[in-house]
Amino acid sequence: MRFLAGDGEMAARIRAFDWASTPLGPPATWSAGLRTMVRMLLTTRHPVYIFWGAEHTGLYNDAYRESLGPEKHPAILGIPGRRAWAEIWHLIGPQILQVLAGGGATWHQNQLVPIIRHGCLDDVYWTYSFGPIDDESAANGVGGVLVLVTETTRQVMAERQAKLNHARLASLFEQAPNFMAMLSGKDHRFELVNPAYERLIGRRDVMGLPFSQAIPEAVDQGYVDLLDQVFATGEPYIAAYAKFRSQPATDVPPDERIVDFVFQPTFDNRGEVDGIFVVGIDVTAQWQAQQELAVKIEQLQLATDAGEVGLWDVDNLANTLYWAPRVKKMFGVREQMPVTIADYYDGIHPEDRDATIAAYQRAQSPLERALYDVEFRTIGKEDGRVRWVAACGRGIFDSQGHCTRVIGTAIDVTARKRNEALLRHLNETLERKLSDYLAERKLLADIVEGTDALIQVMDLNYRWLAINRASAAGFERAFGIRPRVGDQLQYLLHEHIEVLKEIEPGWTRALAGQEFLEVRSFGPSPSEQRSFEMRFQPLYDSDGRLIGAYQFAYDVTERIEHQRRLAESEAALYQARKLEAIGQLTGAIAHDFNNLLQVVSANLEMIRRRAENPAQVRDFAKRGTEAASRGARLTAQLLAFSRKQELVIRPVGLGALVDGMADLLKTTLGASVELQLAAEDVWVHADATQLEMALLNLAVNAKDAMPDGGRFTLASRVPASLPRDLAPGEYVEISATDTGTGMPPEVMAKAFDPFFTTKAVGKGSGLGLSQVYGLATRAGGTVVIDSDGVTGTTIKVYLKRALGENSGASQDAPASGPVALAPWSVLLVDDEEEVRRGIAAMLTDLGLGVHQAENAEQGLQLLDAHQVELLLVDYAMPGSDGAAMARVARQAKPELPIMFVSGHADAEVIREAIGYGATLLRKPVSSDQLELALRRLQSR
Repeated sequence: MRFLAGDGEMAARIRAFDWASTPLGPPATWSAGLRTMVRMLLTTRHPVYIFWGAEHTGLYNDAYRESLGPEKHPAILGIPGRRAWAEIWHLIGPQILQVLAGGGATWHQNQLVPIIRHGCLDDVYWTYSFGPIDDESAANGVGGVLVLVTETTRQVMAERQAKLNHARLASLFEQAPNFMAMLSGKDHRFELVNPAYERLIGRRDVMGLPFSQAIPEAVDQGYVDLLDQVFATGEPYIAAYAKFRSQPATDVPPDERIVDFVFQPTFDNRGEVDGIFVVGIDVTAQWQAQQELAVKIEQLQLATDAGEVGLWDVDNLANTLYWAPRVKKMFGVREQMPVTIADYYDGIHPEDRDATIAAYQRAQSPLERALYDVEFRTIGKEDGRVRWVAACGRGIFDSQGHCTRVIGTAIDVTARKRNEALLRHLNETLERKLSDYLAERKLLADIVEGTDALIQVMDLNYRWLAINRASAAGFERAFGIRPRVGDQLQYLLHEHIEVLKEIEPGWTRALAGQEFLEVRSFGPSPSEQRSFEMRFQPLYDSDGRLIGAYQFAYDVTERIEHQRRLAESEAALYQARKLEAIGQLTGAIAHDFNNLLQVVSANLEMIRRRAENPAQVRDFAKRGTEAASRGARLTAQLLAFSRKQELVIRPVGLGALVDGMADLLKTTLGASVELQLAAEDVWVHADATQLEMALLNLAVNAKDAMPDGGRFTLASRVPASLPRDLAPGEYVEISATDTGTGMPPEVMAKAFDPFFTTKAVGKGSGLGLSQVYGLATRAGGTVVIDSDGVTGTTIKVYLKRALGENSGASQDAPASGPVALAPWSVLLVDDEEEVRRGIAAMLTDLGLGVHQAENAEQGLQLLDAHQVELLLVDYAMPGSDGAAMARVARQAKPELPIMFVSGHADAEVIREAIGYGATLLRKPVSSDQLELALRRLQSR
């Protein structure tokens, strides 16, 4: 009986079952084929069932038991198949009989075979096979049927649900209002598009096409770049209110839509991007509605602002209160301060609280639903001021009759209430003031009402004796209060202290006997202010006693506005001229510097190529040096104009200076212009270098004014008369006269403006005459232009005369012949390597020893390590600048000479940084300039 071995439940049940009572008989009598199948059934974990014999008696294992409900297990063990499977015998019976009859095995996949399970007929899907079991004792050799079975209900239902989901998704994809598309690959080829997407792109056929080819107009709009970015990074791209312009064909006008969309990357099983899912929605209508709503909101805001109306909103569901800033001001609350409904209740004046709150309760009552229309006083929460407020609103009710919100408006009516109170006061005292009123009316008729001026008369107690209608109306427009005869100034304005502070001082002066004129502006707001010219005069009686004062005022708003507009126009014109001048400067300076750089670079290149020819090298070096000098002069013009170059004012002899410039002037003017020099041997106070540049600029302008040649005369004399704008003193007149085309009046008016020039681009910077004017004015003189616009121009430069000029020579003249420089040890500090190497070469060539450093830190280390007799440092360097280093060096070595070399710093800036005693050389510096500066230092 080993074939019945096993420790499972069904092995035990089969061993214990009374098989003798069944057609199978005792297990000992079972055929070999049955025994073999039973042993396999009890040892496999696969669900197995056996039908045996003519009655189809059933046996099954533990794995099969798990598919049975309590109705079947263990009841069907050992009973005929027709009874065990009565509910499905009509399905499986013929299949079993077919196998028993020798028809071979059957196979059934995902077959619906409902069985009774858990009290009901349960739809169960199976994948099973019926196979024959051999039995030699059977007539046809088949004794039973082997059933191998797997329940696939879950799988079938899952597949069915997946198909339903897929169909539903496909339907949603097709019917969705959102536009959707599936793109694959790096070229974003269309795999799927839904009808909404087709409508968006103009109903064109894009399936299978790359995005850039299918929708070419999207390339310039940046959408292909976005798709490339998403594909490359794997990060989705989300956009809101994006513009998309579709144009399916050139003969179709473009259609621009506003869309929200997402480019969502998709990934393969390796986690790499293989496509992009596009989903979005056309929000054009929503966007247009928002734009229209914004316009309407703006219109509502403008309307409420114009009407000085404040909005309020009480949300009963959220228990919140909204006050517009204007309403907060009515309750004395700062604009930034949050508010609650308690602020409304607490802010009402105690005398008005009960009636106001009762009206509000009626407005939100479901039964009354009354209009909330009240006027009440408030007490400012922060400023304590009493104000009158007119409020109006209604409740909003839902379908159940509950008041969800109360909204409305509020207006500050304090001024109106005050005027009403004043009116009541006047009515109450009308009889008492009747006689005074009649006298006042006659006074107004005699003095005031006969003029169109704004007139007020006030006694010594600041009480109005008379005021005409125009003045009363103007006062009311400006301050919201209309004064009347008999009113007392301080009493009328006791609630308006700021207004009183504006008005009272003028009347105080007038009532003290002063007569004066002033122009003041008044109004409730800056946009509503009017300007008045007010003349105050004291008022005397027939005996000459001061009894009051009166005021005549005229509205001069339009006149002042006209003057303001005129000033703005002049400023705008000046700004336009400045921009025009800067534009001219940009072109001229760039052109000039490019030409200079071309000359320098060309000659340096020729020096490199002709190094074997000393004569040519010297010639090329001379030309390059001359070009660099012209660049330095142009830079000096700019620095002189910007006042970044300090003038060294000292006595200068005109005769010697002009004679020394003769050759330069002849070269500048050229052969077609005759030069005449008539300079007297007089001395002036000026900067010699800047004066030479000024005379050279005058010669250049004269040459340009004489394109066909002419005569240029440079003369000097002590004039008999001087221009009126000069301070008293003795002056020298330097005149530069040409026989050119002359200077029209409109050109003379702008001749000294910086950067103004009548020359073509590249022919002038517009700084020549500006430099001349700057030199003269900074030296205490001036410049005058004389021209009839036809026959030539004379420019006269006036400089202060230097007395005792013949007593000595110029300070720049050397005392004796050249003497060799002392071989000082120089510490050179400059952050630019090429500049540092060039200056070091000059110093070495002059016989000086050089220690080089590229920054202040290295320089200070070298200063400590070596005996240094001169510090030569660049002023502007990254990190610690030259001035900071010089201060440290001066503390360590107070007697150490310091020389700055800079293309940027002003001498005044250097003095402020380190004090007096430092020498400034301005880049570019030549070897001669450096030698001269060193000689001066060593001669001290």
